Amino acid sequence: IEKYQQQYSSMLFDHGFTRMGIGNQLQYFLLVPEIENKDLAFFDNINYCEFFKHLSDKDFFNTLIFLNKRESDKSFTPKLLEKNINISEEKAKNIIDNCRFCWMCRHVCPIGNATGLERNTARARAFGASMVVRGATGLAEIADNMYECSLCGACTNNCVTGFDPKVFIQQFKTELALEGLLPYYIRALLEKYMKTGNVYGEKIPESLEAIYCDDSDVFFLAGMDAMIKAPDCVKNALLLLSRGGIKPSFSDHQDTGAALHFLIGKTEETRAAATSFAAYVNRYKTVIVYDPVDLAFLKHECREWGVEIAPKLVSFNEYLLGLLNNGQLAVKKGNREY
Repeated sequence: IEKYQQQYSSMLFDHGFTRMGIGNQLQYFLLVPEIENKDLAFFDNINYCEFFKHLSDKDFFNTLIFLNKRESDKSFTPKLLEKNINISEEKAKNIIDNCRFCWMCRHVCPIGNATGLERNTARARAFGASMVVRGATGLAEIADNMYECSLCGACTNNCVTGFDPKVFIQQFKTELALEGLLPYYIRALLEKYMKTGNVYGEKIPESLEAIYCDDSDVFFLAGMDAMIKAPDCVKNALLLLSRGGIKPSFSDHQDTGAALHFLIGKTEETRAAATSFAAYVNRYKTVIVYDPVDLAFLKHECREWGVEIAPKLVSFNEYLLGLLNNGQLAVKKGNREY
C-alpha cells in the first residue's frame, strides 16, 4: 500500500490544490481548499486505499453527510438512518456501534469526576453494554451503572466518532423495565410516581395551588421537580416575570413525561405521559420552560416520537433575556456579594 500512496499527481493553486491517484489500485481524485498548512492537507499519514474504500460506500458516505447536517446535541439512532437514508436496520446498527472504548471522553464525565470510579465513565458503560450484547454478562449486572449516568451529554458532545452513549443507556433501561429487572430504588420511585404523579410521592404545596391561573396564551412550565422541591423558586420566577409585565398561565399540568423517560426510557407509559401533556399545552402559543431537562425532552424525544408540541418552547433564561433586551426588565447592582 505504501508504494501506491506515492503514485499520485498534484496541482497547487493559491485557492487550494488537487491530487489524483495514478496507481492501478489507487484511483481517486482529491480537491482541497486552501489552508494555512498545505503539508497537513496532503494527509500523508492516511491509508488512502482504506480511506476511499469507506467513502466509496454510498451508505457510509450518506451517513456522514446526514450526521454533519444534524444539530450536535441530537441523538443518533439506527431508526433515524432507516427513516432518513433508507438503509437496513442491521447496517444502521453496524454504523452506530462505533464506540471503541477509547479514553477521549473519560475526563468530561461529571459523575466519573465526582466519584473517581472508572465504572462511572462513558467508556466503562459502553464496555459493560458490549459485554451484555455479547453474552459475557447478564443485564442485571449493569443495571446500577446505567442509572448512575446523569444523561448530561458531555461525553456525546466530546466524542469524535459521533457515538451517543445516552442512546444505549436509555435502551438498556427500557430492557430492564420490560424484563422486570429494575433496581429496587427505581421501582420505589415508579410506585410513587404512579400514586402521586411525581417521583417524590408528595403533593404540590398549597402555596402554589393558590396562584394557579389561566388568563394568558403563555404557559409557565416549572416542572414537577421544582414544584415539589423548590416551590419558593417557582414563586420567585413568576414574580420576576410579572415585573416584566408577563403574567403567564400556571396550573398543576407540570408532568411532561421526562421523569418516566429517565427511569424507564422510551416505553409506552412514557409516550402516554408526553402525549397527555401535549394535549393540554397545545392550547397555548408559548411555553416558558423552567427546567432544562423538560425542555430537552420536549424538543428532542417528543419530536422523534411524533408527539406534536404546537406552542413555541422557550427556556426561562432565554425569555428573561428577551425581556431585558426589550426594556421590560432592568438590572441594577445590589449590595449582596456572592
